[in-house]
Amino acid sequence: QVVVCTLCSCVMQTKQIWLFSAHLLPLVARLCLVPLDTIVFINRFAMIFTGLEVLYFIASNLLVPYNLAKTAYRELVQ
Repeated sequence: QVVVCTLCSCVMQTKQIWLFSAHLLPLVARLCLVPLDTIVFINRFAMIFTGLEVLYFIASNLLVPYNLAKTAYRELVQ
């Protein structure tokens, strides 16, 4: 899972590996012998945080296809 986090950070060209490691929180909590009801809370937090990251990525790249199409149209016109 650490390798997957590292690969994601390389593909996204960021050095902030912690952005892609929220799904590891329940695993780390279980390894630290955290009580089960707390692990459920940590799992929900990890899912919400990961969902917010996905929404942020989608929102920040929402206009990329439009800009690509606009550029392609300009090239065709020229």
